[in-house]
Amino acid sequence: MGDLEQVKSLVQQTVSIFGGFDVVVNNAATSLLQQFGAITPEAWRKSLAVNVTGPLFLVQEACSWWRWRCRSRARVSTPRCST
Repeated sequence: MGDLEQVKSLVQQTVSIFGGFDVVVNNAATSLLQQFGAITPEAWRKSLAVNVTGPLFLVQEACSWWRWRCRSRARVSTPRCST
């Protein structure tokens, strides 16, 4: 999920193979295995790429396809937690 070209390819291949999609589930994640004081910049970049950047741009690509397909605004629903 951290490679943005792969994110675009994922959407394109999904549409090509299945004809489209109705839902995107962002379920990719990676965790930092180092202790707090030992986290390296590279490990931090990878974590952000997989856990934040990839999912953001996956939904962005999905919305682009939905807008094209529906010729209207795509709606994105995100869960909210309340305490």
